[in-house]
Amino acid sequence: MVKRREEAGVKARLAMVVALAAGVTVTSVAAGGATATKQRVNERYPDVTFPAWSPDGRTIAFLAWRPTGRSVFEMRVVNADGSGQRGRVLARKAGSFAWSPDGRRIAFEGPSTLDIYVVNADGSGQRRLTRDAAPSTSPVWSPDGRRIAFENWGGPEAGIHVVGADGSGRRTLTRRGREPAWSPDGRKLAFVRALRKPRTLDVYVMNADGSGLLRLAQSGQGPVWSPDGRKIAFVSGGDPSSALTPNQHVFTMNSDGSGERKLARGFGPVWSPDGRKIAYVSERAGSMDVGVMNADGSGQRTLSRSTLTRSRAFIPKPAWSPDGRKILFVSDRDGLGAVYVVNADGSRQRRLTSPAPPAIPFRVRCGFSHRNQDDPIVSPGQPGRSHDHTFFGNRSTDAFSTLASLRAGGRTTCNERADRSAYWAPTLYVAGRAVEPLALIATHTRRTVRPVDPFPAGLKVIAGDANARTAQSSRVTSWSCAVTPAARSSAIPSCPGTRRGGLRLHVSFPDCWDGKRLDSADHKSHMAYSSHAACPRSHPVAVPALSLVVHYAASGGRDAELASGGQFSGHADFLNAWNQAELASWVKRYLNRTLE
Repeated sequence: MVKRREEAGVKARLAMVVALAAGVTVTSVAAGGATATKQRVNERYPDVTFPAWSPDGRTIAFLAWRPTGRSVFEMRVVNADGSGQRGRVLARKAGSFAWSPDGRRIAFEGPSTLDIYVVNADGSGQRRLTRDAAPSTSPVWSPDGRRIAFENWGGPEAGIHVVGADGSGRRTLTRRGREPAWSPDGRKLAFVRALRKPRTLDVYVMNADGSGLLRLAQSGQGPVWSPDGRKIAFVSGGDPSSALTPNQHVFTMNSDGSGERKLARGFGPVWSPDGRKIAYVSERAGSMDVGVMNADGSGQRTLSRSTLTRSRAFIPKPAWSPDGRKILFVSDRDGLGAVYVVNADGSRQRRLTSPAPPAIPFRVRCGFSHRNQDDPIVSPGQPGRSHDHTFFGNRSTDAFSTLASLRAGGRTTCNERADRSAYWAPTLYVAGRAVEPLALIATHTRRTVRPVDPFPAGLKVIAGDANARTAQSSRVTSWSCAVTPAARSSAIPSCPGTRRGGLRLHVSFPDCWDGKRLDSADHKSHMAYSSHAACPRSHPVAVPALSLVVHYAASGGRDAELASGGQFSGHADFLNAWNQAELASWVKRYLNRTLE
């Protein structure tokens, strides 16, 4: 039940993130008043979204699609001058976020997909503030930095809440409210609420304690206070239940609801720091650009000089720099979503981030081949010198195997005949008897931003430590059961059922190569693991991230051990004998693919 709820939360959160970033509410009201997303979007999610300046203007935070291709965003920061283009990762899973007024912390949604967290601006000190049954989103700091308002959009907790920046003093301000926005003096909150009809949102304001509820405008969304607190900009028109709705317009009104005025066609309004101008996403004849106009709607012009995107759903609103001289925006005009910056007068437009499309992993299934006490990597030319190994893939693998011999005479147990590589792992024993595994699944993906090169022909590498007698890093090796594959353990677990393979050994190989050696003395130092989606300078060549999963028809438990000793010595060996042309084709087609 929890897993299904979190998976649903991920999908809903992504839709909500991009909609909120665009100043668009995606909502419908279900039976009983509970809220849920209602959106039919067949287009891809953005590579980056939701850029925001730090209060001092030196750093820009944004959300980036995780390079592994999983359905999550990472929160990253990049220098405002564009250095460090991929950005430092602050949170591995994040949704909507907001800088604290002093710039020392960021409040964000994630990583559980359900709650509000706070993290220091350097990525340290992550702390969970809420624990709700339904997703909490849209955190916004009070001007004094002491409180965080947020919305919860499901179940009995649906509505706008406020909590102390330290997690204390939580209270509910109003039910069925969305998109909270603090007034500059911190005394009031503007928000939207659906009361008249399920598909109609109205703009409201209330005191910071939840009292004094007042409706300001009908059919509005995305309220934003002017810096002096006298006016509120908002969006109206179209269908508020869809992030794809056309025919929206930017409006302003006085903070008491009077003086409502239509300014321009578009969405995502943002006031300049001095309150004299409004930046927004201008939409004309199906083309979307960054627009700027005076606060009264005059002087409208576009700055981005070309269409922002092919997908209206994923354009977040622009963001002014704290000094009002620059504007951030997101565009996928180059095929990949990126953060751009432009001077407020439209000059010096440039790209700040350089993202990469997510990889599509490809998998090869290899059946059991044979067992022996050979190891052509550790003990080449010395048959019987090693502990017992279980081999997969190339049937000819023995102590004398080389790239040439594997290619020349080896049939393979793998379903991809172009893969004549040799894979092996220590034999598993249960109650003293060797277990013949059902299969090995070799998954190849990309963990780096930069494109990967195919494994070099004849590459030899070992992952894991055959001499380990205590737990190894779960990033390298672990065990799981077929019924609960996500639950990993260092020791061999007791798994229910063996008919479809009860026990699994997981081994992950390094994905960065030094570009020179096909092997090294320890069979490891010529390789390294990537970090923060990049390879270290010592190992600059990114290669496919290879993960092996060995499936056993065994339940494991205390009586299970590996031939290399105990339960913690999990490891595996790989000797690349792919047809290089075929491997290069697979890498290009799936791992280095370009998004359409």
